[in-house]
Amino acid sequence: MGMQLRFSRSWGRIGAVMALSLLAAACSDDDGTISPADANTMTQALELKVGDSVATKAVGELPQGSNQPGEPTVALDDDEIEARAGSTLDVELVFTTATGVDLSSIFAKIGDASQYYQIPVSGGSKRAVNGKAGVSYTVSIAIPPFIEPGTFAIRFSGRNAQGLNSNAVQLLVKLAQGGAAPTPTAAPTATPTPSAAPTPTPVPTATPTAAPTPTPTATPGPTAVPTPTPAPTATPTPLPTPTVAPTPTPAPTATPSPTPVPTATPTPTPGAGSKATACLNPTLDQIGTRVEQVIRSTDGQSGADLTTTSDSVVMRSTTFKGNNANETESTVQARSQSNPEVNSDSTTYSYTRLDGTTLKIFGVVTEAEAQGFTITTTISNEPPAEERFDLLPGQSYTQSYTTTQENGSVGGFQIPPTETQFTVKTTYVGQESVTVPAGTFNACKFTEDATATFDGQTSTSTATTWMAVGSGQFLKSVSEGDTNELISASINGEPVTGN
Repeated sequence: MGMQLRFSRSWGRIGAVMALSLLAAACSDDDGTISPADANTMTQALELKVGDSVATKAVGELPQGSNQPGEPTVALDDDEIEARAGSTLDVELVFTTATGVDLSSIFAKIGDASQYYQIPVSGGSKRAVNGKAGVSYTVSIAIPPFIEPGTFAIRFSGRNAQGLNSNAVQLLVKLAQGGAAPTPTAAPTATPTPSAAPTPTPVPTATPTAAPTPTPTATPGPTAVPTPTPAPTATPTPLPTPTVAPTPTPAPTATPSPTPVPTATPTPTPGAGSKATACLNPTLDQIGTRVEQVIRSTDGQSGADLTTTSDSVVMRSTTFKGNNANETESTVQARSQSNPEVNSDSTTYSYTRLDGTTLKIFGVVTEAEAQGFTITTTISNEPPAEERFDLLPGQSYTQSYTTTQENGSVGGFQIPPTETQFTVKTTYVGQESVTVPAGTFNACKFTEDATATFDGQTSTSTATTWMAVGSGQFLKSVSEGDTNELISASINGEPVTGN
């Protein structure tokens, strides 16, 4: 899985927590930790600073000199060091020149990461090296507790006030055992944008949504893509989506042609009357609506399972990032028999608005607990991800949006914010019969083709989502081999049942 969190159609209504879960899986290993060998993720997780000067990141290669006269040189006392996850590693760098050093910046880069660190500096401690005037600086590296044991290389260089770069030196860091990172989990979802039906990421949703996915990462557009780009899908993430209109207004299914369309076959040809609005349930976005559901997710490669139980209530009208929206509060419990280390409990607040037949997904805020850690994460879409239901069979729409994930601290370490750009094409295929543990339903079928760009890397994914005619309840999603299926659901106390 790639680092992407998208809100898909299935997430929209109840998928915030799931989106967050997907995101955690996208940037970590199956057990919720980060491998030191993953240079890009390590670059996002580690914080570097010199004194009070905190490093920023830039895309590209590490700046270094070319043996010009007057260039500074940098040296390390040791080229190998041991450290422990959950601690701060101090590295002393000594810069020298024949005439003295007036340094302006220190650079650092982990392995072959696409970004490097840049730290503004001044002053430093005077130190003579081999008869030359030198200045030493201590670079402090905050290593989160959820980094796996292992080894990673980090290179350093510097630039003086005249704009001349130094040579580069490499430090090999050997990490001892640390803690495990929290893996928030949430209900599955199927559209790329946290909107009505969370996007896989991302993660769109249309009614009570407890949404990331990447994903998740939110986004509109019918489809249930747990994760738009290939990302290590450590454990399946169900996508919750409140749905269910006790009595949906069926779309006219009359067809000019007398030949009836088979509606019980796995893939019946949709008739002219089978508009996607048949699966739009406005009740799901009304204040006071309560949706309870259980979703089972299965990882296509490992077979790992995750069962997500969510209880979502549309609480009030409010604002989120300057947008008018309805707030849905969801309590979510995620449990896995195959991978109990990813078990988590969380509370998610999803922000969506139904405009006519379009569900806009603005974002979600999730407070999750797992493996002894608590983390608050805010995921927002700009512009909002959308799930459109004004579609006839065969019609599609394309949307582009940026999903921003802002993280709290984990174990005392601040996790840097991230941005992922999504372009998603959603197609309404039509109606057909689908069978899940909750029963056999007439359903609207959506497909989604997504492109996600994160940290300079672009990936693609496809997903298919089914939503129940009438109730609008999420039923099933399949993406990159991962499957999410509805086990049971109720809307305002009324069970959602099949045909």
